[in-house]
Amino acid sequence: MKLVYTLIIAFVFTLIGCQNPDSPSAEAPETGEEVLILHSKNGGSSPSQAYLDDVKEISDYKAVQVDDQLFVAITANPIQQATERKLEKKIEKGLKKAVDSDKVKVTSDQKFMIELGKLEDKHLSKKEAKKEINKLIKLSEEQA
Repeated sequence: MKLVYTLIIAFVFTLIGCQNPDSPSAEAPETGEEVLILHSKNGGSSPSQAYLDDVKEISDYKAVQVDDQLFVAITANPIQQATERKLEKKIEKGLKKAVDSDKVKVTSDQKFMIELGKLEDKHLSKKEAKKEINKLIKLSEEQA
């Protein structure tokens, strides 16, 4: 009988020891479809990504979309860099039509490109992502 109990305990410890630490647990934050991270190198089928892929004046972009909020950082082609502000407004207007939302912010500031790159590496919950987007929008509206 001691042998049976010893085998059961060994089996339980083996199962506990062989768990995958990278697998999502009940304690991990949910990252659902509500948080959409877009990048020019990713292939995607969202309306905002399709629109941004069609714009020829930009060479790279990164975007984060949570519910109806969209924050986009762009890198203009060298020829278009002199008119970045006009390009931002044009893209913002087109994205508002493509996404059917008024909560769209487009910036050509490279600091935001870096910040969105950092957000890609993090696995944020919907609430955390919304907080980060609001923080980035406030920073982009400030004039230094």
